[in-house]
Amino acid sequence: MSHTVEKIGGTSMTAFDAVINNILLYPENPYQRILVVSAYSGITDALLECKRSGNPGIFRLVEAGDEQWRDNLDALRQRMLLINGNIFADPYYRNQADAFITKRLEGVAGCIESILHTCKFSQFHLEDHLPQLREMLAGIGEAHSAFNTALLGQTVGLQATFVDLSGWHSNMDKSVDEVLHEAMADIDLSATLPIVTGYVCCREGLMRTYDRGYSEMTLSRLATVTKAHTAVIHKEYHLSSADPRLVGVENVRPIGDSNYDVADQLANLGMEAIHPHAASGLRAAGIHLQVKNTFEPEHQAL
Repeated sequence: MSHTVEKIGGTSMTAFDAVINNILLYPENPYQRILVVSAYSGITDALLECKRSGNPGIFRLVEAGDEQWRDNLDALRQRMLLINGNIFADPYYRNQADAFITKRLEGVAGCIESILHTCKFSQFHLEDHLPQLREMLAGIGEAHSAFNTALLGQTVGLQATFVDLSGWHSNMDKSVDEVLHEAMADIDLSATLPIVTGYVCCREGLMRTYDRGYSEMTLSRLATVTKAHTAVIHKEYHLSSADPRLVGVENVRPIGDSNYDVADQLANLGMEAIHPHAASGLRAAGIHLQVKNTFEPEHQAL
């Protein structure tokens, strides 16, 4: 049976009830799907830098030699734990979620401290380590949201499994396609719902190559590698005639049946329908693309 690969955007991820009701449990058969999840809204901004304002996140502070990164990391930990508290009322699941992200952030702090200590010696230079540090930080947000989403699926009776491709304590000196192929090789999609990190640690360096469009590249390559029938992007708005955040929801119309050329043009205009490189990969593989509104799953103008 053919399957879909579906990406959930960051703003949608923050709407926990909508993710459960309109995505995890929405189809009559919740399986035959692979879910790729973004970090919760604003988390990657805090890890790297704000995409819109340019305000520095932890990465930029470390890059600038600003000791404030430690306070920012502690504030981020509190923010992630608050997200966990808003998702999981049951202490059994809350404790698992808290332990997971606490351990990850402790590892991040230790890594940064080690890099900074090493770079006190004149033979070592911080700029040599920054690309790898940026890649590592990029994956933290997706690991947090993917772990939580798999746990959330289990709370509602799904056989959901966390697929961590962030490279944490793993040697992933392989191409993105090789990493994805190996990760999915033993997963039975008829009985398991894989929840995959939107960031993939690979030889190419997704952050280095595609910057903040990396989760859509994960969607595209995963759909291609697994020979999916359809790729789906769940967003907070329909694919629309204008950006609702700029002109108001009441002033736009959802775009119905369209094509990849239109998606490319919208991306060029800053509407972020899908990263152009991700779209070209899907088009070359003949994979159908849908952009769906997380909050209106039955809407037909998609």
